[in-house]
Amino acid sequence: MRPVMCGICGWYHYRSGRPVDGELLAAATQRLAHRGPDDSGLFIDGPLGLGHRRLSIIDPAGGHQPMTTPDGRLTIVFNGEIYNHRDLRAQLQSKGCVYRTRSDTETLLHLYREYGLGMFAHLNGMWAFALWDRDERALLLSRDRLGEKPLYYSLAGGTLSFASELKALLALPWIGRRIDPRALAEYCTTLYVGAPQSILEDVRQLLPGQCLLFRDGNATFRQYWNALEHLDETRDDRSTAEANIRELLTSSVKYRLESDVPVGAFLSGGIDSTLVVSLMRRLVDGPVSTYSIGFVGPGLFDELPHAEETARRLGTDHHTFTVGPSELLDALPDMMTQLDEPFADSSALPVYYVSKLARTRVKVILSGDGGDEVFAGYNKYLGEYYYRRFLRIPRPLREGVVVPLLRALPESRATPLLERFRQTKKLLRGHGRDALGRYLTWLEQFDSAMRSELFSDSLKRELGDYDPTAPLRQAWTAGARRDPLTAALVADLVRGLPGDMLTKVDRMSMRHNLEVRVPFLDHRLVEYALSLPAEFKLDGRNTKAILKSAFRDLLPDDLLRRPKHGFDIPMGHWLKHELRDLAEEMFSRKAVESRGWFNPDYVQRIWREHLSNKREHNLTLWILMVFEMWQRTHL
Repeated sequence: MRPVMCGICGWYHYRSGRPVDGELLAAATQRLAHRGPDDSGLFIDGPLGLGHRRLSIIDPAGGHQPMTTPDGRLTIVFNGEIYNHRDLRAQLQSKGCVYRTRSDTETLLHLYREYGLGMFAHLNGMWAFALWDRDERALLLSRDRLGEKPLYYSLAGGTLSFASELKALLALPWIGRRIDPRALAEYCTTLYVGAPQSILEDVRQLLPGQCLLFRDGNATFRQYWNALEHLDETRDDRSTAEANIRELLTSSVKYRLESDVPVGAFLSGGIDSTLVVSLMRRLVDGPVSTYSIGFVGPGLFDELPHAEETARRLGTDHHTFTVGPSELLDALPDMMTQLDEPFADSSALPVYYVSKLARTRVKVILSGDGGDEVFAGYNKYLGEYYYRRFLRIPRPLREGVVVPLLRALPESRATPLLERFRQTKKLLRGHGRDALGRYLTWLEQFDSAMRSELFSDSLKRELGDYDPTAPLRQAWTAGARRDPLTAALVADLVRGLPGDMLTKVDRMSMRHNLEVRVPFLDHRLVEYALSLPAEFKLDGRNTKAILKSAFRDLLPDDLLRRPKHGFDIPMGHWLKHELRDLAEEMFSRKAVESRGWFNPDYVQRIWREHLSNKREHNLTLWILMVFEMWQRTHL
């Protein structure tokens, strides 16, 4: 199988019909060179132009894009991987389709000709593609079910424009650069901008599981896959469910191992990456190469010893790299360039470095991402369990003693104990709210009161009564017909996973020309997991319960007992030391007023409180700093 990790872009001047400027198309495509440094190609058909950058692994000539059918009717640019390509190829050949290459790109062309918009039901993979139908004068855009691959588009200037990354669209003179106030509010609330919005008013993102068909001057959107369609609860008993999960995850890993080049794996030593590597060891001959990042410095929690112990136990060819504050800070400018929307999830930093490390030896990596969202692995999913126990405390004791005591706890992720304190305080913030409100407290970085203080009067006027948590509320409510846990999982699958987790994995890995495959996001596994009863996934305080029991033979006791710990950079320390000069300038009254988005009095106050150790505002200040760095880099 040929991995086709790429960057795509193009546009269709549907209103004017003017010919595409080839030099401009080449310039926009060049902005995606980091996604595909080995090959490039352009296709122009009057007012329609397609551009492609390719990371070639085998058969460079056979996989060249844009790819056109022999009759000249269909042309495609494709970023991604179709894992069941061989199965589909055999089926299509039995129907009389003739292949000229070994490429899964060609399979997409045959599928479209055979099934039209019904083609997506046949695909197992990750993708973003644009397909031009010359005879119908129609342009089809599509994004994979879970949103592993990005796809931006715009209808500005009488032109349908699209690209894998926003930076390519910023090369086009008809794309405006005005920031979307609603997207800014969402970023401040969740750390990212989720589809269908983008940070710019003129640009939108295709939703995961969505396609756009543009014909006769009209754009038609179709949601060909929706997580909500898979919520009917299965009647399978627990032992049957365990067997099915084991079969599905094993099949998913096997699919993603298909490659003509060696495939490695990220290994953190946690449950998900350990399972992926364990299955790889059973499915391949010889040792598996694994990659981990360690951290040194104040406030950094280092999981490298756990990863090294797991690698030793599994007999992998393990590679590590240890970074400290200077390396992490050195990466920030490059990260701001690659993350061409504001993105304040600091865990992008380790993904940046582990991708850089892995690319020195392999081009393809498997990761354990998605396991927490699919099988309820995050500590936040325990919130309802602990909240019910919290309410059992007699009210006078609870409100008079326990609540004040909990509010006095410090917030940090530097040690497992401090991480527990942080989680407890998050739980307390949901006290007195309904189940949806309690879920939102785990995700909101700025609640409505904080947003009111932070946002400038002009920004608040533009926002009106817009609620940046509305997309999360809508997703949670749709899943709540089952139970609160399923509601939270659905919201995380359709919002947080593509907006946060998959964004950082795609941008940081593609910066280093690395293809990352995610076995836990095989749609067959996701659909089955959605149908499972909540108690199969969360059994008391036992997160990912059924995943652990299904693979009990592959998970050592010490791993099952170890508490989950997220990554956190020592931002409070950096802001007072390594980043202080930059922060002083960015948070100055003059700088804040010149942008006009935020209230300078509020920004100045929290900055002074932070410097004086009166109160820590680590994440708040980091969100503001990232947004300012993004503006300076891209606008």
